[in-house]
Amino acid sequence: MDLDTGAIVGAEVLPGDQADNKEVATAIMKAQQNINAARGQDRKEMTVETTTADKGYYAVGQLQELQREQVKTVICDPISNRRLDKLEPDEQRAVKAAKRSTRSEYGKELLSKRGQHIERAFAHILDCGGMRRATLRGL
Repeated sequence: MDLDTGAIVGAEVLPGDQADNKEVATAIMKAQQNINAARGQDRKEMTVETTTADKGYYAVGQLQELQREQVKTVICDPISNRRLDKLEPDEQRAVKAAKRSTRSEYGKELLSKRGQHIERAFAHILDCGGMRRATLRGL
């Protein structure tokens, strides 16, 4: 979702046994292509500057991939006492950059916007829309 406009730029429901964080970088790059197509720009042009997600999407490899593309990551680490000494130096840099981003004022503002736009709408669909006990098949 584009947090500035509230526009949904990509949505995919995955099977319950598949982790969301496996392909988060790919999903963000697809969303970028959707944004570029809607704007009439070249699909490969980098227009996404920052990405934010909840801790379920946190994966060190995915953080590295996004940061290599110069995308700032604002994703909270689910492990509060992560041992950085057990990570490779480039993994340590990615984790530290993500932690800095989530603690900054800008990062906190983005996480708040994400909660307002996405979590409230999702809670409404689950509670009022009767989707709390829905069964989905396939994608």
